[in-house]
Amino acid sequence: MATAKETRDRAIRPPAVSIETMAKPSDLKDTAKSWQTMVDSNHALLQRKSGHDVSWWVERARAAGLKK
Repeated sequence: MATAKETRDRAIRPPAVSIETMAKPSDLKDTAKSWQTMVDSNHALLQRKSGHDVSWWVERARAAGLKK
C-alpha cells in the first residue's frame, strides 16, 4: 500500500511521456482525414435535411444580425 507521501508525489508529478506514446505522423494524418470526413458528412446531412447548403445558412444568419 502506498504511503501518503508517495500518493501525493504521484499526484504532483506529471506522467512521463515516451516516444512510444507520442502521436505518429501517420496517426495525425488519419485524424485529419476523419475530421474532414465528419465535416463533409455534416455538410451533406445539412443539405439533405434542409435543402440548403452551408453558405445559404450563413447568409441567412448574417442577415438576421448574427456575427461570428
